[in-house]
Amino acid sequence: MMRWFVFIASCIIVVTSQDASLDSWKSGYSCNEKHYCVDKEGHFNEQSSFITTSYLSYRSYKLLYSFVPTNFVVYIRNIKNPSQQKNFLQICDGRKCDYFNSVEDQLFVFRNVNQITIVAFSPATQFEVQYYAGCIVLDQRDVDIHLEAENHFTKPGRCWILIPRLYEGATTQQTAASNIFFSNVNLPQHSALSISNVLTGEVLMNFEASTDFEFYIVPNGPNKIPYQVQRSISSVFFLTVDKCPSKLCAEVSFKMTVQAMSEQDLQCFSDKQLCELGVTEIGEANCGDIEVCSSYNNFEVMVNAALNIGTGSVLNGVEERGYQIDQSTVGPGPKLQKKCNALFRRRKFRMALCGGVKSCTKFGKCQIYCQLERALNVYGFCKKKKNRSIQPNRSRLIIMA
Repeated sequence: MMRWFVFIASCIIVVTSQDASLDSWKSGYSCNEKHYCVDKEGHFNEQSSFITTSYLSYRSYKLLYSFVPTNFVVYIRNIKNPSQQKNFLQICDGRKCDYFNSVEDQLFVFRNVNQITIVAFSPATQFEVQYYAGCIVLDQRDVDIHLEAENHFTKPGRCWILIPRLYEGATTQQTAASNIFFSNVNLPQHSALSISNVLTGEVLMNFEASTDFEFYIVPNGPNKIPYQVQRSISSVFFLTVDKCPSKLCAEVSFKMTVQAMSEQDLQCFSDKQLCELGVTEIGEANCGDIEVCSSYNNFEVMVNAALNIGTGSVLNGVEERGYQIDQSTVGPGPKLQKKCNALFRRRKFRMALCGGVKSCTKFGKCQIYCQLERALNVYGFCKKKKNRSIQPNRSRLIIMA
């Protein structure tokens, strides 16, 4: 999985990630004891409390219910032992019903309804369900969320379901990866904000403290799943305010952008990034020959904006002469980035990124680019085979300027 981190703040935190396992996709409450579920987020399987209305012609059902009309997102997965080739499961929203004609995992979105009914037509059929209720659903290009402080509708459990797209209304998602940007995240004490992958259950980012900026790139999974029966998707994200003290929830604020990338965008982003950081065999003079892509331009704009809103205070001094930059003539932003990028071509800098330096603070104002490079885990200059697949760490120490 490709994964980039950029943090800018005045502290050191540990960010953890959760890999998907057999049960890691489950989130929320276990709704196995009742024949109806009223929680905002939960899961159950066919062995939970379904109501059987007929045994002769078998039929059993379970409800997802809301007292007021709302949105439901239902992910049905791990279907086994269908009693027949088609119409072995049914899902209804009170206006129409959809039947299952394959054992593929399927995702459904229902808008502005009170009730969802899931019907099984055989006691042998096995399946699992993950559901979300009451979330804002954004199935579109250029997902952009700006939650401002003093928003009195903010409370624990406020959520968004995000389905980024390249083209509005397309039957397939057609994305190779998604860029996720967070900026100006403000969280009061004892508050948390997280975003996860609905299809795998992996927690992508989990905020428990305020931060200025974070960036993450998520490649799409190898398989597409049916969506609304006639369409298909390969990436769905769940963003939620996990917790906040009731008197402080109105202080939660953040800006988040999700940008869908095509295969061409992803290739361009990777080439441009590696070239700008000086970790490929491409000479600096040739970097401008790489096709400019909106995903990389957006990345640069966001990083430079984050640097400009930094503290501006004098950072740790540079301990080794080879890394020195005239701090009096270089401020945050593109000029600093250009000078810092040049350091990536120096022998000492390369040695440092290959394990010679444990802390990026040795690089003074360039430490943000040092940390970015360490997070990228690229293979262009450490006598390792170059590899575009960036693997996530189980626990990553993010050192912030």
